[in-house]
Amino acid sequence: MSLDVATEPIAVRRSRREAVSAGLAGLCAVGLVAAGFASASSGATTPSSHTLNGIVKLAGAAPVDGAPCIGTGDYTDLATGAPVRVLDRDGSVLARGQIDSSKASAAGCAMHFAVSDVPDADFYQVQLGDHALLPYTAADLNDSNWAIDTTVG
Repeated sequence: MSLDVATEPIAVRRSRREAVSAGLAGLCAVGLVAAGFASASSGATTPSSHTLNGIVKLAGAAPVDGAPCIGTGDYTDLATGAPVRVLDRDGSVLARGQIDSSKASAAGCAMHFAVSDVPDADFYQVQLGDHALLPYTAADLNDSNWAIDTTVG
């Protein structure tokens, strides 16, 4: 049985065209849903990161009120620009920053820093310059809204 398109009623040709179009649209929709599902189930997520803000009070500083300050004795390396590292439990560096500013007062020296892009971990160690590591748990930092205030020297 051969069909002659010229003699076929217009309604039949239209319904065939609509059926083919609907079938293609359905296949495209299924493909898009499958692609979305594959992407969602691949587990690809952006890791969380934090900014750690800190104030370090240096007890052993020679303050000149309102002026930038530097440490004295064993802490002469602590000044504006000194490195700040955030490490994990095993001592691997997670993020780096530096002391951004310092200000002297009669109470001593206060140094400020911010370390960006600190990834999630269960335990952290913060190192100022080449000094001892300051330990913090993730819960400690979450409770303090990722801000530390400590005294050294």
